[in-house]
Amino acid sequence: MWYNQIMQKFEDQIELEEWLERLDFEAFWKETDPHGLNRAERDHCEREIARGIDKNLILDCLKGMKRIEIVKDQNLKPRYYHDPPTLH
Repeated sequence: MWYNQIMQKFEDQIELEEWLERLDFEAFWKETDPHGLNRAERDHCEREIARGIDKNLILDCLKGMKRIEIVKDQNLKPRYYHDPPTLH
């Protein structure tokens, strides 16, 4: 079972993506599971890495799943960039 432990609130999906992007494997678990409630999932990931699965591939998958979960939980909207209006 995956326990959501994110206490941080995000303004939009871009802010969430920027936060996730900076996390390495250890930081991901520290930030998303500070109390170790998802230990079985982390152990599984570490076994897969030991078997030869690329650590970055696993981290990308974890971040993708966490992104979907947080977007849903916090009802995050995308951030759209609009060019500033011109007066001519």
